[in-house]
Amino acid sequence: MKKLIPFLVAAISVCTGQTGSGTTPPAFTMEQSISDGAQRATLAFAGLAMMTGNLPAQSFFPPGKVADYTGFQYLRDNDPDNMGHNTSFLTRVANNVLYILSDSQLAQLKTLALAQQDQITLYGYKRFALMKAFRRLLDGDVPAGATGLDLLAVKQASKELYRIDGQISFDRALLYASIFSSMNFTQTAYLDAMKGKGFNSWPDISNDLVREKTKGLSQGEAVAVMTYAGDLFSWYAGSLDADVYFCPERHGTYFGSFYIKDAPAIGHEGYSIDEQLTATAGAALCDSSKGYVTAGQASAMSSLVSAQRNNLYAGTTSIVSIRTQIASLLRGLMVSTASSASVNAQVLALSEIYGGLDGENNFNYATVFASVYSTLTDAQLAGLAALRKSIMSGTYSDGTAFDFSVCTTPFLYSAAITDQSVLAPYIADTGYLFSSALGSAAPWRQQYFGTAENAGSAADSSDPDGDGLTNAREYALGTDPTTSDTGGLLGLAPAANNLSLTFFGRQAAGAGYVGFTRHYCVEGTGNLADPASWTPVIGFADIVGSDRAVTLKQPITGTKYFFRLRVWLQ
Repeated sequence: MKKLIPFLVAAISVCTGQTGSGTTPPAFTMEQSISDGAQRATLAFAGLAMMTGNLPAQSFFPPGKVADYTGFQYLRDNDPDNMGHNTSFLTRVANNVLYILSDSQLAQLKTLALAQQDQITLYGYKRFALMKAFRRLLDGDVPAGATGLDLLAVKQASKELYRIDGQISFDRALLYASIFSSMNFTQTAYLDAMKGKGFNSWPDISNDLVREKTKGLSQGEAVAVMTYAGDLFSWYAGSLDADVYFCPERHGTYFGSFYIKDAPAIGHEGYSIDEQLTATAGAALCDSSKGYVTAGQASAMSSLVSAQRNNLYAGTTSIVSIRTQIASLLRGLMVSTASSASVNAQVLALSEIYGGLDGENNFNYATVFASVYSTLTDAQLAGLAALRKSIMSGTYSDGTAFDFSVCTTPFLYSAAITDQSVLAPYIADTGYLFSSALGSAAPWRQQYFGTAENAGSAADSSDPDGDGLTNAREYALGTDPTTSDTGGLLGLAPAANNLSLTFFGRQAAGAGYVGFTRHYCVEGTGNLADPASWTPVIGFADIVGSDRAVTLKQPITGTKYFFRLRVWLQ
């Protein structure tokens, strides 16, 4: 079991903004997590990580942040022995649960671990597109003609991620409910004896006692089984409030702050992370009195607290309200699974709403981070880099020196990715996440192809319906890329001594066209060899689409003349 530790420690998530004394920490609550102070420090810490880090560091992500509706984070943050942020915490919880599970119950966990590996992996890889786009924005590496990130595209990408999260969450909850119903008196009595107590009071079940139960599992499957085991206890011993609860850093997960906190802990069982790290380091960017940033830069960072408030908890539809609905539906499976199909559908629908809210917040985070970063002087950048190094370097208790300030490899959660070619499908082209004069094609792709990514049959250059129009042209024209339909193109027909030229001028309406109008121009030339000879036909230089046919008459002169139709969005 020792080999699992490097992957399990990434589930650690340290809440911030609280102070306490003695051995019993104050209770961590939702009110504290969403408070302005906690959010300000957390967002500033994410900004610090982004501005001093790189894409590999951004990719480090706790697997415990996926499908987190079982109250394990609450259990960790409120451990009465103050051991919740120790790398051995999950191991102790999980080992106790694995110790009492029957062979058939454990077999169900293993089956689920195998079944969810593809989903879990896909979720991890799909995060890279957003991370790469956010990095490009910070570095000023935006596509030609782009004005910044595309809000709709970022939200859509986030929705896709959260839909995966919703399915993973439902499948786990359904299995956990089934296992609970199959537990005998001895098993429930064992768990009841652990309820309300902390790390030091739980039986210390060694790895040797459960090693045989996880024998033969791949690393990923073993991590999943350990996660499930931890969830089983926290859900059994918890409540709806515990399920809904999240730490302040739950939603700004694309910027590298988890790497700063967790990287030194990898492979060092018993290592405890400073619970005040986020608050103290985050102050560097949101408190000008610390000497790292100006008052104006600190104010810009702090503005994110207000910018996200409605989406986070204050709006009619918010992350907190959606989490409450999802957690309620899942906890209801403990009582009855009779309507599980309906619960599944509701969880997926709510998860997409959740994803849209989180996507908009992350769009705002990335935009402000990039804006502030562009104003930092060389001296300020050096000071922030030195702060990062001071946090991420030092000496372990055994005298071994460490320095994780520079991340050299990307991660799938907390596992290093050795073959980086696997990332190509996700980061090779992130232009679809940026705005441009052509509008936002991401929602349009989602409508027709079920994905916002500019790849495969959904790529701009593809022609999946074989009608001679690429997807880029279909998008510009407003036609269906999945059906052979060239409607909207310029048609010619003889009419007495004239040519009748007709096209259908569509409005810019539907997914991907919000805020844009479609314009048409008919151009003509008598010399195809001269590209500069194309000129607009008088009266037809700028026709705004209004869902009607547009016709013009052109006299037949006996001389060859050519026409073309230009269309654009603005």
